[in-house]
Amino acid sequence: MREEKVYLDRIVENDRVPHLLLFTGKSATKKETAFLFARKLLDKISCGRPIDRDIHLVSAVGKTGMHSIEAFRDMCEKASLAPYSARGKVVIIEDADRASAQAANTLLKTIEEPPPGTWFILLSDTREKLLPTIYSRCQEVRFASDQVQAAKYATFFEPLLATPCTFVEIVEVAANLAQELEKYKSELEESSVSTDAEKEMSACAREKANDLREGAISLRWTEEADVLLLELVHFLQEKKGISLIAVDPALVFARLALARSMPTSNVIESFLLRLLPL
Repeated sequence: MREEKVYLDRIVENDRVPHLLLFTGKSATKKETAFLFARKLLDKISCGRPIDRDIHLVSAVGKTGMHSIEAFRDMCEKASLAPYSARGKVVIIEDADRASAQAANTLLKTIEEPPPGTWFILLSDTREKLLPTIYSRCQEVRFASDQVQAAKYATFFEPLLATPCTFVEIVEVAANLAQELEKYKSELEESSVSTDAEKEMSACAREKANDLREGAISLRWTEEADVLLLELVHFLQEKKGISLIAVDPALVFARLALARSMPTSNVIESFLLRLLPL
C-alpha cells in the first residue's frame, strides 16, 4: 500500500483531516485519490446522505490553461454556501499552481479562514510552483512518482527480517541508516558552497546568505530523513505486518526527535523499537 494512501486513510479514521491539503508529486493518481479521499471523508460525516454534489472540481481552462480570477471568485463564493445534501463539502483544485497572482490571492483570502465544514484539496506537481503564502498554510501529502523505483534504503533493512528480530539487528540497521543520512548531508554541504558574488557582500549580507544556505540544507536533510522513515514503515508493513496504530506515534516521536537534533542513530533505533518491541 502506498504511503500517501495509508496516511490519508488514517487521518479520516482519526478525525484529523486538515481543512487545506496539498497533494504534490508527478503522479497521475493524485486526482483520483483526491476524489476517493473526498468521498470517504464525506461518507463518514454524512451518515448515508448523498455526497456527490458536494464534491467540486475546479480545473484550469482556456487557451492558456490557467485558472482565471473569475473562476476562483466563483469557486470561493460557492465554498461559502451550505452543502447540497452532505454534512460538508470538498473543493478539489486541479493544477493549483496554474493561477495568476490575482487569482491566487483570491484563493488565499478564502483559505486563510476556510468556511466551516469545507475542505480544500490542491493538486500540483510541486509546492514550489505555488505562492509561499498558500503552500505554507497547507498540509502537504507527497505522492511517489508513477515510475516504479526500488526503495532507496531497502538494502539496509534486511537484518530486520530475522525471526525473532533482536536488539543487535536493530542497532546495526540504525547505525547504517544514520551513516547514510550523514553521507547525504555531507554531499549537500559540498554542493552548496558560497558563490563569488557573496564575497563582494557586506559581512551582514554574507551571514544572512549563509544562514539561508544552512536552512535549505537542514530542510532537505529533514525531508530525506522522512523518506527513510516512510520506507521503513512500508517495509515493516509488508514484511512484518505491523499495525498502523503503532505507526503514527512512532513517526511523531521520530520527527520531533530529529527536529531537536537528537543523534540520528538513537532516533532510528528508538523508532524501530517502538514498531518492533523485543
